[in-house]
Amino acid sequence: MDHLVPTLEHLLGEATPGLDLTIITPELTMAPYVPMPASLLPMHEASMTKAHDEARRLGSALTGRPAA
Repeated sequence: MDHLVPTLEHLLGEATPGLDLTIITPELTMAPYVPMPASLLPMHEASMTKAHDEARRLGSALTGRPAA
């Protein structure tokens, strides 16, 4: 899905000029839903945890409040 990042940046940037946009892209998001080796699920879970942690960090930086 990384090929969508430039498109999202372009579309959202046009909709809101001057927006400081950060896109967080977790990996293997379909791992829980499609047949694949079970060995990929831990990689998916780690990627999602990292993405959520980064979103909390960025949110805290914007609001000045600690992440919940």
